[in-house]
Amino acid sequence: DAQILTNAGELESFGVELDGFFQPIDPLTITASAAYIDATYEDFVGAVANAFQQDLFDSDPMAVIPGFDPVTETQDLSGRPLPNSPEWTLSLTSRYTKPLTSMMDGFIQGEVFYRSEVFLNTDLDPNLTQDGYALVNLRSGVVSDSWNVSVFVKNVFDEEYLIFGGDIPGFGGGGYYAFAGDPRTYGFQVGANF
Repeated sequence: DAQILTNAGELESFGVELDGFFQPIDPLTITASAAYIDATYEDFVGAVANAFQQDLFDSDPMAVIPGFDPVTETQDLSGRPLPNSPEWTLSLTSRYTKPLTSMMDGFIQGEVFYRSEVFLNTDLDPNLTQDGYALVNLRSGVVSDSWNVSVFVKNVFDEEYLIFGGDIPGFGGGGYYAFAGDPRTYGFQVGANF
């Protein structure tokens, strides 16, 4: 099979983003953000069929497959969402800072990031989606005017999630590949301010 490249006729994307900052007590700061985006293919007739559609068509050429054109073996993605474009992304960061000396502060910080469900590839194969997920990160350290030291844990609960994927229509009934997001990661960071 040859590689087929196509261009979407028209895309549409609109959304809104809100950011906030709150300091309920002097050493505690809370920042939050929320974004909603509606991103769709407005006109995309003749898009490459995905492996799911191709496999279904190959096993039953008489099957009715929504959006699939059996004559051209392409699909119509008009009105469908763009890949890797979540409707919702949310984040919340809380940081507690306490003076340790007149020149040094200690801090502890927690972060939560959420991303809603997405398709992982451009042909919107239903076998290549990532459900909504949340990641929790923690960091604690010491800062001064000229340096900082911290320890951190990213993805505290070791959430398994995919960041990209693809399908290979016609490859032995359809093949798939995907790239996983980072697992739980521990670290130590040292920085200097000049």
